Amino acid sequence: MKNRRNHSSHEEEYFFKIGFKAINDVNEFCGVMNRLEKFVISAEVRSGTFAVDARSLMGIFSLNLNKPVEVWFKTEVTEQTKTMDMDKYFAAKIEKWLASE
Repeated sequence: MKNRRNHSSHEEEYFFKIGFKAINDVNEFCGVMNRLEKFVISAEVRSGTFAVDARSLMGIFSLNLNKPVEVWFKTEVTEQTKTMDMDKYFAAKIEKWLASE
């Protein structure tokens, strides 16, 4: 799984398709996003042309959640992140909500 886009030599973005089945899923997802401060500069949920902060419960509910949305993580490239498989790191954190391709 290579869901990565290089922004510059100092930043990378990782993205995944996710879906929510219940209201509680969104609440739990926001809790996970609030605990991802170690490597994440920013996290957004995107639906079409709309993007909201992935930590914002109200923001996520403003999107069309009847279909899968994308979550984007922006990270700073450091010596530690260069040695990690960041795709797997993020996928493990959001595994519950990953949408089937």
